[in-house]
Amino acid sequence: MPYTAPTPSTVAPGDTFPATAYNIISADLADHESRLVAYGGVFTNEASRDAAIPTPTEGMRTYLTAPTIPAATGSVTSIPTGVETVYNGSVWVCVTEVASTSVTNTNFSLTNTFSAGWASGSGDTTVNSVTLVTGTTALVNLGLIADNASATTPILLGVSVTGASSISATYTYSVAGVVFTSPSIGGCNGAVIVTGLTAGTNTFVLLATNGAATQTMRANRRFISVRGIA
Repeated sequence: MPYTAPTPSTVAPGDTFPATAYNIISADLADHESRLVAYGGVFTNEASRDAAIPTPTEGMRTYLTAPTIPAATGSVTSIPTGVETVYNGSVWVCVTEVASTSVTNTNFSLTNTFSAGWASGSGDTTVNSVTLVTGTTALVNLGLIADNASATTPILLGVSVTGASSISATYTYSVAGVVFTSPSIGGCNGAVIVTGLTAGTNTFVLLATNGAATQTMRANRRFISVRGIA
């Protein structure tokens, strides 16, 4: 429960200074100091924050008005102009979501193994990715809307991680759905918690695989968003 100071009293020259007044002032100062420790302040970017707070404490929060690390690739990106960061004891974690979306009707080919981005053959080679600072875990949202050039096909969306971490896309971090024969559409979306990350700057890439054999699909929309978990 936050400390609430009583209404201040009025003093005049010559008045004695009672112990209760001294206690009130001491409590106010202690409360103010604790709030400053819990909230590190507002800074321009990571460099200015690190210079101002060389020895942060776990749980400290800061706001960056023009961060330099968050980045994304795709036809539409959502890179906040300001982000909140939390110090988890070893690294400042970006807890503001960063996202990437691709809106296209381009055909692309998928095989039954996770491929490098969407460049697994002819067609759309746009890669959706998000870069930010994380701790050892991150919340990743994945989604796809598409239709199929041939038969109804199961599809998996996964994520690979590069940078401080090196994690290949696997079934462990994937969401499943079904894409139907054109002109019907289908897709999949969901969230996965990626663990085992190395704390630091990490890049998350949206990947896809087909459930059986090579299929050509027409992507209408796909997206990835990432938020660090302190």
